[in-house]
Amino acid sequence: MAPFSMYVPFTILSLNVLIFMNRRCNTCGEYIYKGKKFNARKETVEGEDYYGIKIFRFYIKWHVVFLPF
Repeated sequence: MAPFSMYVPFTILSLNVLIFMNRRCNTCGEYIYKGKKFNARKETVEGEDYYGIKIFRFYIKWHVVFLPF
C-alpha cells in the first residue's frame, strides 16, 4: 500500500450551501430567493489565486430546468 502522501487530494467536494442573495434563472426566468438551500459542488481552482487567497468555484443546479448556474 502506498503512503498517504502519495495520494492526490480531492479538489471537488459536495456540500450544502445557502444562497445569500436573490438570483434569477436566465433560462426560465424564475426567481431564487435569499435563504434557499441547495446541494452544490465546490471546486478549488488549482494554480490560480487572488493576492494569495484561494479561488473556489461553486456549481449549483436549479431544480426547475436542471441546469447549473
